[in-house]
Amino acid sequence: MNLHQAALLVVSCVFAGSPVFAQTVYIESNGLRTDRESLVVSSQVGSDGYGLPHSHEALTIVNRTGAKVRYEVHIHKTASDFIWFHRPNGLRGDDFQSPFGTHLAANERQDVYEVYASKSRGTASSEPDHDHVGISAWDVRSGRKLGEADIEVYARFYPKYFSREKPIRYEMWTADGKKDGVGIRRPPTSELPLRVYSRDSNGSVQAITRHSIQAWNQIAGVIGLQKPFFQQVRSERDADFVIDWEGRKLAWDPTSKTMKRSEDLNAGSKPGYVTLGMAYVAGGNPSYVRGIAMRRPTRTRPVGNVAETLMQEFGHMLGLSHSDEVPKELQLKITENDIMRQGHRHKHPYLVYVRFTMRDLAAIAWLFDQKKVVPILSLTR
Repeated sequence: MNLHQAALLVVSCVFAGSPVFAQTVYIESNGLRTDRESLVVSSQVGSDGYGLPHSHEALTIVNRTGAKVRYEVHIHKTASDFIWFHRPNGLRGDDFQSPFGTHLAANERQDVYEVYASKSRGTASSEPDHDHVGISAWDVRSGRKLGEADIEVYARFYPKYFSREKPIRYEMWTADGKKDGVGIRRPPTSELPLRVYSRDSNGSVQAITRHSIQAWNQIAGVIGLQKPFFQQVRSERDADFVIDWEGRKLAWDPTSKTMKRSEDLNAGSKPGYVTLGMAYVAGGNPSYVRGIAMRRPTRTRPVGNVAETLMQEFGHMLGLSHSDEVPKELQLKITENDIMRQGHRHKHPYLVYVRFTMRDLAAIAWLFDQKKVVPILSLTR
């Protein structure tokens, strides 16, 4: 495989500290089972993906048979030759290898791999590159094949060089809450990541939360931040703010130090207009994150659309306002696909196709390049 043939999927073995986002394959006596999640990784054109923070995901192989097993991992390359991987015991620069065999003893239980993507040349595309990882497993003693599993892998590629200038009419959420107001604000990098608790155990809601956090964290790496923007936590007590999926406002109660739900988001809305989400950040200097209120996905409100809304609310938590403050005759040409456009136009039904535009990327890069800002802080630290 020539390294100059477009894109590369790298699978490298690690044995400590798996990333936050992961797909797990369970090898069991009666077959292989997965989390049924897609892996979504990111990189920059011209980058090998290794040095880009927050860009990879984890693939974990778990042995639940109680016996020694052998497994193989390979890339399907169903579309073309642009995706491939390294052997886990190989070095970067190795040519593509045929599916490899790795043994897992009963007492080893699991292997963890970091999955990267890289693209040596070409342009950043509006749609992610797509392929499949296949895993097969056998019982070592009997030679019996235990089963196969298939995992979809999507790779988003961003340009290595991009504008860090504030895009035309891309507004920031100022401390006084007004357009072109006083006090551009954002979280200090020392306060990152902001810790998020999603108050809903529903599978689709958790997938939306996971994807939205992952997408923003990948952007943090693209603009050069070593820390991610957000971290999902398992306890409300550990959170800087809460996502309330009941569609009600989150307010801060300083006496109990907990988030409590109050009025419905639609109070005061125009008849027939449904607000999908809203972010709450207290004004002033400093400002404080309060919470996000969201509506769950439905048959007429697909998960991708809800994810785009949640990603916009996360953008507000970072200090971005909306990107649709341009002359009306230019709006559709310039801002229709911006994540931060109010009523953005793309509204993808599927999570993996939700992405940022170059305007979004330039805006968040510009914001975090600013030194004189009003800090957005947590009330729980």
